[in-house]
Amino acid sequence: MVSEIETIAGGPSTPCQVLIAENKEPPTKKLHVDHSITFKESDLEGIKTPHQDPLVISAGISDPCYNVKRILVDNGSSVDVLFYSTFLNMGLSREKLLPAAGSLYGFDNRTVRVEGTISLPVILGEFPRQVEHSIQFIVVKSESAYNAIFGTPLQTIFGGIASIPHLKLKFPTPSGIGTICGDQQATQSCYLKQAQPHSSVTLSIEDFDLRNEDTPQRASPVEDLTCISLSEEHPSRMVQIGSLLSDEEKKEYVDFLRTNQDLFAWSPADMPGINPEVIKHSLKINPALKPLIQKKINFTPNCQLVIEEDVDKLLNARFIREVHYPTWLANVVMVQKTSGAWRMCVDYTDLNKAFPKDSFPLPRIDQLVDATSGHQMLSFMDAYSGYNQIQMDPADEEATSFQTDKGLYYYLVMPFGLKNAGATYQRLMNKIFKNLIERTMEVYVDDMLVKSLKKSQHISDLEECFCLLRSYNMRLNPSKCVFGVASGKFLGFMVTHRGIEANPKKIKALRDMLPARNIKEV
Repeated sequence: MVSEIETIAGGPSTPCQVLIAENKEPPTKKLHVDHSITFKESDLEGIKTPHQDPLVISAGISDPCYNVKRILVDNGSSVDVLFYSTFLNMGLSREKLLPAAGSLYGFDNRTVRVEGTISLPVILGEFPRQVEHSIQFIVVKSESAYNAIFGTPLQTIFGGIASIPHLKLKFPTPSGIGTICGDQQATQSCYLKQAQPHSSVTLSIEDFDLRNEDTPQRASPVEDLTCISLSEEHPSRMVQIGSLLSDEEKKEYVDFLRTNQDLFAWSPADMPGINPEVIKHSLKINPALKPLIQKKINFTPNCQLVIEEDVDKLLNARFIREVHYPTWLANVVMVQKTSGAWRMCVDYTDLNKAFPKDSFPLPRIDQLVDATSGHQMLSFMDAYSGYNQIQMDPADEEATSFQTDKGLYYYLVMPFGLKNAGATYQRLMNKIFKNLIERTMEVYVDDMLVKSLKKSQHISDLEECFCLLRSYNMRLNPSKCVFGVASGKFLGFMVTHRGIEANPKKIKALRDMLPARNIKEV
């Protein structure tokens, strides 16, 4: 079997178009397409027309979930493609690849290396109009400005319909029709990279949002929870504990947590911050590179109001400071939360290219999960605005400058969007909990888990963790902490005292499957 991968790039204004054809039948699995899916004139709002842009989107891929950007939706592709550089940046190992039959060839008759195939969960949409399916990707080692290509198999499984004029992908969900909007700015960026002859496109980890506070793959319990108040003076200050605890155990947890309520932050004012002598975030900018000032982007009045509110919050928290005559200057971008609300982020794409990647290793997910299973009691914790508890190196503060209609500002603390921020945070976690990791704790970036082989030891293990948190001035987010549960989802896996178990969400289709009624169905 011979397959082809063809890349067309060029023209004065036409972005690159990728066409993939494979000599095999499409997957037999088909879902009913909701024919109420329509594209209206209002769907053109925010689209720069006329255009000849392909549809480039972002989606959640893998488990734990990565928000992967620069995904080409190609109606002419009979396969779904994951590029090898993306595969590596998602922390996946070659052992998970299955052999692939056939070869791939490009326009210049060069062989495109196929590394194998892999099935990964893909999440489309935002809550509540969100849906997840497992997709088989062909992993190819080829230069591309894209991270992945969504072809007709994925669109068939999701029941999705793509409209190039509207730059939107729509699909049915239990809560209605979900919509993903194309990113014209990312499209132009991909075109410029793809159009460069014989250029090597390097996709680094900044193309992924590893720390996405809205991702469903965060560490979380699966049993019912009980809310308790930590303070009589402030009864609204609540944390959650397991509902399966006995009355005596609940009292012990309530007393312990109330005694340590100073470790929870309810606002940025409650965060003293990590001592910069312990750690600070440095950029190591290459002095030979010329600083870049991005052309200012204009926003709608509604988005502008959100930006002003976020800037005021950052100023009041003393996370940012006004700046004059910055050398590096980035734009803000608006990211929609699953709740439908918007938040302000900063586009550090240009700045991230000016300093080397920090190769500090992240823990292996499979080893963390194996080390967590089999424990009788677990507690899941998350730092309050964790990245912002680490200060920037004063020499690099002004390089984080960004622009709004209200003024120019730079960060005094480590912001989201810098490609080495995750490595700095993991380095701090390893330093704080070096004597507890593998013994009574597991930490993956900002996911912290305290584990105990016996229920009676858990509060003692929590106390060790809390003492270290206090000594390093780290504060927890009470809304994202759960204490004293017997099981939970950690890095996408279900862990209990019995070991690693199947995630009910992942096997729902198998559990709901009707028994075979005849030989043909078997």
